[in-house]
Amino acid sequence: MTRPWATGAWTRLRAHWTAGPAWRRRLLTAGLTLAVLLLLWSFVWLPAWRQLRDGPARQAQLLAAIGAVQRDAAALAALRRLPDVGATNQTAESLSAALHARSQHWLGTTARSAALGDGWEVAFDGASSAGLAAWLADLRQTLGLMPVHLQWERDPTTGNWRGSARLMVAGGAP
Repeated sequence: MTRPWATGAWTRLRAHWTAGPAWRRRLLTAGLTLAVLLLLWSFVWLPAWRQLRDGPARQAQLLAAIGAVQRDAAALAALRRLPDVGATNQTAESLSAALHARSQHWLGTTARSAALGDGWEVAFDGASSAGLAAWLADLRQTLGLMPVHLQWERDPTTGNWRGSARLMVAGGAP
């Protein structure tokens, strides 16, 4: 299907193009060719070149991140396979004393623990990030306790943590 207006416009454009001097046609052709090459460079070749240049480093970075996630997953799986240690064999009083000692060791001397019905409440102020992480791991591995409610906030000036944790015996009542 031909469009008469398009055919007429094309004919007029071709006539105007051929009527002009040859140097103008060559200049416009060179300019359009340069513009097309610049667009191709900007949107095709340059991104492909960057991808080829940066790809191996990015791949190594992603593989390292995947390795770290896999190591963390393996460590978590190993921790989940550990049996709940001794909490069922300990009395509530000995567990309270052990919890208080562990809390003071990892969270600092300001840590306070109290038995509340079916669990314990531990409040702390000024605990380091490393101490808090070690304390949480120690709860499960050594005492057989698990946190059921955590409320923390970080002090922006010191970087230490303050808050409270509600703990219960993993898999049962104390």
